[in-house]
Amino acid sequence: MDIGKKIKIILSETFSSPSKSSFVAKQGSKSIILQEGGDYEGQDLRGIDLRGARLDKINLENADLSGALLTAASLKNANLKGAKLDGAEVSNADFTNAITSDGKLMNVHVTIPPKGIDYEIKKD
Repeated sequence: MDIGKKIKIILSETFSSPSKSSFVAKQGSKSIILQEGGDYEGQDLRGIDLRGARLDKINLENADLSGALLTAASLKNANLKGAKLDGAEVSNADFTNAITSDGKLMNVHVTIPPKGIDYEIKKD
């Protein structure tokens, strides 16, 4: 999907559903708008800062969230099938009823256990 189409989808989702929670996230020097229930399948979101975001029902299937900061984020009912979370910080995040490929988060960093999901700590 080209960048123009991605931007069009994100803007369309943001302005067509004002009752849904939107979150402006930082990814390096870029700002990215993500929306609760939005479709971000296959997106490169490495290192994105989603601390405290409420992004329930979001589709992150096959997205790359390596090194993402998900501390205290709400990802209830999120689709995380095939999502890459290597080195992501998931402390105190809420993954209740989230869908993953194997039922747990793999290779993540944890200080306070996340809710609603099993996990495997990254071994350095």
